[in-house]
Amino acid sequence: MKIEMDLEADKIVSKAAAVEDEVEKLLTIHDGIAKYCEYTDGAYSSEAYGCLVQGKAKCEGYAKAFLYVARRAGLNVMNVTGTDSRGENHVWNIAEADGHYCQIDLTWDDDQRYEGKTVHACFAVPDTMFTDHTPDLSAYIPPECPETESLRMDYYKWHNHYLESASELPDQIMAWPGATGAMEFRLSSADELQAAIKMVKKSAKVRDAVQNASGAATYRAMADETRNVLVILPS
Repeated sequence: MKIEMDLEADKIVSKAAAVEDEVEKLLTIHDGIAKYCEYTDGAYSSEAYGCLVQGKAKCEGYAKAFLYVARRAGLNVMNVTGTDSRGENHVWNIAEADGHYCQIDLTWDDDQRYEGKTVHACFAVPDTMFTDHTPDLSAYIPPECPETESLRMDYYKWHNHYLESASELPDQIMAWPGATGAMEFRLSSADELQAAIKMVKKSAKVRDAVQNASGAATYRAMADETRNVLVILPS
């Protein structure tokens, strides 16, 4: 089992080694694990083995797999146990990159509601965007994850998917790279997110943009209101 797990982990580690800075390495690991794993029960779903080898994991399995692969890639990553906004037990990660700590929840970014697509709402975010996660401080006190001015520590600004105004949404959809996958954007405020949600429901410009960009006849959308992220899934 250890050999199997190391073989799968090192496939991702080799891809992470090919990119330059630590945030990019974390992103490569984040997306690499999510690509081959789904949130479901399995014999080892609470272990890194279940996530990396069997492709089946719950939150603890995702977090352990992320920790295992990241450390093999030479990155400083830790697991954090606690509860989510519903008061349910949960496990996620904190990682250090470019001299800063950040929160990462791969489980939520690979949620079943995204239909097998990976999003990045919970990738490399500060504590201010993680208020729906409460760490258990009885084991240890995790480091603070402050907001930074580093562009790479903000996935949506880094990839030009950050919208100051909801009115930018149709043009940003049209410029989306590639016709498959989830279209994801972070809005500048809660009000702009709500305006974008209304546009998704009622605007012909948004409907036409999604169809033209993806070729899909229909789509559905959902919002992460804690992080002001809008996700559009063409289908």
